[in-house]
Amino acid sequence: RFVIMGYQGMKEKANRISEALPGKVLDLTGNTTVPEAMAILRRAQLMLSEDSGLMHMAWVQGVPTLAIFGASRYDWSRPTGEHSHTLCALDLECIGCLSATCKFEDIPCMNRYSPEQVVEEATTLLTKVGKWS
Repeated sequence: RFVIMGYQGMKEKANRISEALPGKVLDLTGNTTVPEAMAILRRAQLMLSEDSGLMHMAWVQGVPTLAIFGASRYDWSRPTGEHSHTLCALDLECIGCLSATCKFEDIPCMNRYSPEQVVEEATTLLTKVGKWS
């Protein structure tokens, strides 16, 4: 089961994920306070996120965190430690550009990882921290 949280502006993306995974998603987009989000994250088995406040909230609580970095600065705010892993396109010259809109149509820093690669990285992280066998 998956829980989606975030600000109301993410609702369209949350809807697409919910449609792709019918019956497996609890969409709380735009419907949680900060304390509620902290409590929900505390119970999570895994946090998959871009660089966000929710990512940091999960990570500081010891939730295994898989972070995907694009325009934000990987070197400034990635989660660290045994319970985290970061996907970051360090080979791209534009990585960490801090731009609100990508100058490339296909957003290479975020679209280079397939769903299968992300699942593999998540499984590896969960195995490493003893939450997957």
